[in-house]
Amino acid sequence: MKGYVDTPEGQIHYRAAGSGEPVVLLHQSPSSAAMWEPLLGPLADAGFRAVAFDLPGFGMSDPPTSPPTLEDYARRIVDAASRMGIDHFDAIGHHTGCCVALAIDAGYPGSVRRIVGYGVSLLSAQFAAELAAEQPPDYDAAGELLLAKWRHYWSKAPAGREPELAARTISEMLATGRNLPHAHNAVGRADNQALIRRVSVPMLALAGRRELFRAETEAAAELSPNIHFVEFGDATTFAADERPAELTALIAQFLRAPEGSLW
Repeated sequence: MKGYVDTPEGQIHYRAAGSGEPVVLLHQSPSSAAMWEPLLGPLADAGFRAVAFDLPGFGMSDPPTSPPTLEDYARRIVDAASRMGIDHFDAIGHHTGCCVALAIDAGYPGSVRRIVGYGVSLLSAQFAAELAAEQPPDYDAAGELLLAKWRHYWSKAPAGREPELAARTISEMLATGRNLPHAHNAVGRADNQALIRRVSVPMLALAGRRELFRAETEAAAELSPNIHFVEFGDATTFAADERPAELTALIAQFLRAPEGSLW
């Protein structure tokens, strides 16, 4: 099912399935909750209430009135979840979504029970500065920026899925309009290393060998005893699309593991 949560700062769009233990899914930038569609049904079948939100300004959620911080994204998601009767949940985040999950853990103690992060953004100072300074898109008649982005997403997609996944990602990017850099700006200006070190709940850090932040994800696990790294085979950045059954099984195993048997 799809729906909207009304908040004082605008509507937050979501996709949801299931009626069990609540799991909040947070997308990468510039994507949307659509990236989690392959996992919603399997998570519901596994006994979870899976809710994937569009971050403000992405997908079909209303844009913010001013450029948000990472803490703003965290606050908006906590508020939207609470308005749906979800005050305590497990969080699954991908890239930017993982950063938002970490910010929720840091800013709202007790809200998150466990975290699964695919592609943890442990950024170098240079990359963080580049994200922090990213500007709104400058589209031209030749479509050079679109072509560059198309080629980028095509190169990251698993073999045979390039047309479908590049098209979806480009459409999601275009939907953000001038708000495109907002999430990257927020992540680049945050102290991501501090957030990783502050993780207060068990966190499973996943990355396939062809994931953009494969090395960073493993390095992030070395910063906190609460984080455990698992290499997810040869999966790409589009792991939810290419290996949904395996990813769901791994997530369910982690979320349901007794406290004393995690690692």
